[in-house]
Amino acid sequence: MRLVGRGRWSRDADGVWTLEDFKIESFQPLKDAPLSEALTELRAVKGEWGENALDELGDIRHGPRGKGNGGH
Repeated sequence: MRLVGRGRWSRDADGVWTLEDFKIESFQPLKDAPLSEALTELRAVKGEWGENALDELGDIRHGPRGKGNGGH
C-alpha cells in the first residue's frame, strides 16, 4: 500500500527523524512483487539509481552511511 497524507515529523539532536502524527488522505495498492524484482526495475532506470539502488534506498530510510549512524 502507498499511503498519501499529511505528517508531522521531529528530528532529534543526532539527526534521527521520528514521525509524530500522520493523517491518511488516500491510498493506492501497489504491485505485489518480490523486493528483488523491484530492485531490478529500479536499476533499469537511468540516472542516480544505477547499480546502487539498494544503497540509495537504505540512505533514504536510515540516512547516509558513514555519518555516525552505524551504517545499514
